[in-house]
Amino acid sequence: MPHGKVFHASEAVIHEVNFNDVTPDEIGAWLRYDALMCEESPLVPFQLARASLNSLPAQVSVQLFVGRDSGGEVTAEGKIVMATSMDQQRNCQIHISVHPQWRKKGLARSMLSLLVGVAEGNNRSTMVGWTTDRVDAGSQFAKMLGAERLDELILNRLVLSEVNRPLIMQWTTNEVASSGDYRMLLIEGPYPEEILAAVFELRNSTRTINGDELLHELPVTTIEEARALEAWWPTERRRWSIIVRPRESDELAGFTELNFRGSDPDLVYQAATIVHPNHRGLGLAKWLKAAMLQEIISELPHVQELHTGNASWNQPILSLNRALGFQPWVAATAWRLDVARARDAIQASAVAASS
Repeated sequence: MPHGKVFHASEAVIHEVNFNDVTPDEIGAWLRYDALMCEESPLVPFQLARASLNSLPAQVSVQLFVGRDSGGEVTAEGKIVMATSMDQQRNCQIHISVHPQWRKKGLARSMLSLLVGVAEGNNRSTMVGWTTDRVDAGSQFAKMLGAERLDELILNRLVLSEVNRPLIMQWTTNEVASSGDYRMLLIEGPYPEEILAAVFELRNSTRTINGDELLHELPVTTIEEARALEAWWPTERRRWSIIVRPRESDELAGFTELNFRGSDPDLVYQAATIVHPNHRGLGLAKWLKAAMLQEIISELPHVQELHTGNASWNQPILSLNRALGFQPWVAATAWRLDVARARDAIQASAVAASS
């Protein structure tokens, strides 16, 4: 696998991946690894199609390290995401995973050491990463490194055959939907330029204190970055958005989004549902979510499941999802780690392991 630098860890070989030089065999090994790891960590922030990683927006860079055994199968993965919009905060996002059969062999420590080197080389002082309750070793590793717990995220799953269809009908014919005071529009793909600024402003108005650090999605802090991200949107990923506006104006009152891959998906991701503060308390969020579910049922008959992630403190959205039939599936924790502290902890761990 001739992809840049080569590192040795335990019985595995770690390569830095060149996204412009990936063979079909390597893609197959990645897909097998992803299928296995998604059982343990179904919601990995910044989970992008492999083919898109060599054409990211200019403000985002990704470096990927992959561990392989002697047969070419993937044993571990380490990824670091950096964005120019995060330069002032000096943050970056990392993700490390290790095949269950290759744990407790030092691969996670080796991967983190490589990511720390990249972070230091790019003047980053803070890393943010995620663990889930499916893999207890992940949180143990974070605690060993002295990482600080930042936030909790709940991944909810809805089996479409179990959705509360009478409630969907009720919400799409509720008072606000029937009043004629608001109008809806379905948008497939990138947002039109005439509403992009309003979508951007509404997103930013609802960001949490930790929003700049958690990087659930590609970081966007300016309208220019929003335009770049919309222009980049990869062809193998599709997005539907439903926006709602007052009948007598073009003001954006709210929107909901859905992401999926391919024309006949069996799994889709319910993304953000946001209502402008001036229009809350009327039932618009219910109408938006129910309208999107109706679109899925009508236009995507192959869909079997919907997944969505919600902050544990966001009780209004959590309660709407529960009513529709979404059930808690996986709990994820965000951790913040000082890069210098991570380097010291890795060195101390390596000394302890060799003594």
